[in-house]
Amino acid sequence: MLEYATIRVSSLVAPLLPRFFGYWLAYMTGELTFLLAAKSRRAVLDNVRHVLGANAEPRLVRATARGVFKSLYRNYYDLFRIPRFDLKQFDRILTIHGWEHVERATREGKGVILATAHLGNFDLVSQVAITRSTKITALVESLLSPRTFRLVHSLRASRGLDFVPASFGGIRKAIEALRRGEAVAIACDRDLQRTGIPVDFFGAETTLPSGAIELALRTGATVLPAFSVRKPRGRFEVYVEPPLELVGTGDLKRDVRLGMERLVAVMGRYIAANADQWVVFEPIWGDRHIAPGNTDRDLAAPAAGGNKRVG
Repeated sequence: MLEYATIRVSSLVAPLLPRFFGYWLAYMTGELTFLLAAKSRRAVLDNVRHVLGANAEPRLVRATARGVFKSLYRNYYDLFRIPRFDLKQFDRILTIHGWEHVERATREGKGVILATAHLGNFDLVSQVAITRSTKITALVESLLSPRTFRLVHSLRASRGLDFVPASFGGIRKAIEALRRGEAVAIACDRDLQRTGIPVDFFGAETTLPSGAIELALRTGATVLPAFSVRKPRGRFEVYVEPPLELVGTGDLKRDVRLGMERLVAVMGRYIAANADQWVVFEPIWGDRHIAPGNTDRDLAAPAAGGNKRVG
């Protein structure tokens, strides 16, 4: 109840705040949460240590982890602004690199899978698809209560994007979208359902969701790794990588593993360069339980071999 009320009130008040004050308030909330949320803090610190490496200075690890909490609440602030956000502003705050890959893959008519991560702010940046007449269906999985999830969903979808649960029905809708030649967005950096496959991720083994690769191999869709990065002064940059080269040998298990290795290599590069924006509050390595008290949002990978969520 408190979670719902907090997000509900914030969604009404945040759009009325001057942007500089809204971001400052998000910054301070992140600082406070970092100090008070011990279990989530431990999970983030462990994740950051893996990304930065064993030789990273403890001071740098802690500062980067603090940045993750600040990024989370900046993302929330941006989410609350979406219903009233002037989409014409995107030309001023957003730079996209590699959009030609989306256009080229779309023309082929086999569907496009945007394989992404909890990096930057997908909720706001994904709205650019509307201004470019690109239909995107995002598979999402939430740690929030059903009532709160519906509220968050209404904010994200308020400008026309299609967010569907990462359930059997949601995956079926995603496949239908791909068959229409549209785009499907799937986050690939968190295995909540523990249905992913073992991979080497920053030098240590864990499991990550393979749904994006499996869907591509089964449907013939093109996989485009795509990531958003927050920049100073309220700006964002989106990077769409060239199509991931997948091999179809008939051995699905082997082909998925090879595809995941190639995707993880690209994804790891972006996460390493922007570790303070990797808003994952569950331990990716080690203790894999869900950290209590997490209210972040994310994109979910399908049960077709992986998982994930946004919020």
